[in-house]
Amino acid sequence: MRIAHIITRMVLGGAQENTLLTAAAQQAAGHEVLLITGPTEGAEGELVSRAEELGVRMHLVPDMVREPDPARDVRALKTLIHLLREGRYTLVHTHMSKSGVLGRIAARLAGVPVIIHTPHGHVFHSYYSPAKTRLFWLLERTCALFTDRIIALTENEKREHVELRIAPEERFAVIHSGVDFDRYAGPPGPGAVSRADFGIPPEAPVIGCVARLVPIKGHTYLLAAMAQVLRQFPEARLLLVGDGPCAAEL
Repeated sequence: MRIAHIITRMVLGGAQENTLLTAAAQQAAGHEVLLITGPTEGAEGELVSRAEELGVRMHLVPDMVREPDPARDVRALKTLIHLLREGRYTLVHTHMSKSGVLGRIAARLAGVPVIIHTPHGHVFHSYYSPAKTRLFWLLERTCALFTDRIIALTENEKREHVELRIAPEERFAVIHSGVDFDRYAGPPGPGAVSRADFGIPPEAPVIGCVARLVPIKGHTYLLAAMAQVLRQFPEARLLLVGDGPCAAEL
């Protein structure tokens, strides 16, 4: 099968890791896979080199950028249509919001038989202004009309999309992100940290949070909840792992 994955940026993040591992697994299973992405912009770090290590074939679309830009969006759409027509793909799998819209429109216009979309969450609150949020909602509803299957990572994500009338419930499938437990089964490797490194007593309960330090991840709610935890369990500790613009504030 000829499969094309489309995602805006291959930066360090859960959606990108999920997409990369899916593409690599499909390629290992004998499918012909192409990962189409835009420029690696932002402070998160890149996953392009990891894709190259895994041998995943990639194609860069310079005009496919995260922020709305009508001129570049039109150019990116034209490029995507050309790539999908030229590749004669059986299936196109788009990821996230911006590439999800451009990719699905391109796949539809290119005559791709099967179109799948994974939102990896949604942007219908806490990200943009009400006007921009409404625009994304309309675009998602429109693209869902010609999407064969929408993959939610959790039952809650599926429920929210159905409640927002993005698509009927039967259009959704729930596939949880996989975790490679073998990576964590052995003894700690070089660079591993221990309780002693942070001065944490051996018996103290430890709560960990691994996420980008950005407002949408909700660390402020975690800190507020931690205050209540400490009243009941004063020996508890909280460890935040990550980096981002909120690091100093947190």
